[in-house]
Amino acid sequence: MLPQLPAPNGNKPLVYVSVSQSLGEFNQFLQDRQLFVPHGQCTDVRLGGHAQIGGYGQLGRSFGLLRDHIWGIRMINHDGKIQEVTKASNAELFYAILGGSPGNFGVITHYTIEAHRDADHDFPEIGPRPHGFKGVWLYRDTVLKLLLNEVAAMADDPEFPRNFDLCVSVVSSSFTMLKLIPELKDNMAEIL
Repeated sequence: MLPQLPAPNGNKPLVYVSVSQSLGEFNQFLQDRQLFVPHGQCTDVRLGGHAQIGGYGQLGRSFGLLRDHIWGIRMINHDGKIQEVTKASNAELFYAILGGSPGNFGVITHYTIEAHRDADHDFPEIGPRPHGFKGVWLYRDTVLKLLLNEVAAMADDPEFPRNFDLCVSVVSSSFTMLKLIPELKDNMAEIL
């Protein structure tokens, strides 16, 4: 079942989504509607556990974690009853669910997530929509240290623009990079 859009909450759309959706499916749904939320980049990871352990991703510096965008949680509680948990209805349980590991307080079935519209993040210097860039380097200690130093320098600089993120991910040689960056298929000869 694909996620569905209920009525907007104020100015931001809400996305009602099953916790069994993969990040890849969820991201495609959002892209098709010109929406986004910060989340991780491993396309096969499911929303349920990812959000409950934070939901760290590439947009964390500018937009926070995925769990920061969760507006409501639907779960089956210890009595077997369906419970809708929001900050307004039960803040203590809401934050306990999102601050713990998956499965501690009940069976989570759905999240309602507050999304951002691409159009609301128009930067004249780069164009009418947010843009991303992915770079791939074969692992070397020196390259990793240079990149991590840049991330640290950005974090330490109070004048650095808040709308700019740099995320460094190190993946195993067994990871299928084509899942993460499909456009590599056409450029494999140049990379190797």
